[in-house]
Amino acid sequence: MAHLYRITQKGQVTIPAKLRRKFGIAPHTFVTFSQDKQAITMAPARGILSLAGKGKQGVPKHLLGLSAKEIRRRTWELVAREVVNRAR
Repeated sequence: MAHLYRITQKGQVTIPAKLRRKFGIAPHTFVTFSQDKQAITMAPARGILSLAGKGKQGVPKHLLGLSAKEIRRRTWELVAREVVNRAR
C-alpha cells in the first residue's frame, strides 16, 4: 500500500509511526539507502550501524575514543560489505 508524502525543503520526510514500529526504526537509528533504475529503498542498517545510540552522543561504546575519520572508515567498510552481501 503506497501513500503520498511531501519532502521538506531540507530533503526530509516523516516515516509513518506504523512503519517505524514494524521495522524497528527508533530515534538515532541508522538507515541505508539503495537504488535501482526505478526506485529508492530505505532499510534499517545492520551490524555496527545498528548499535548507534548505545554510547554517548549516538556513538556505539566500542567506537568511543576513535577519531571521526576512523569511525567513518569503519562505517563505510561495513556498508560496502553489506552491499556486496545483498548483491549475492
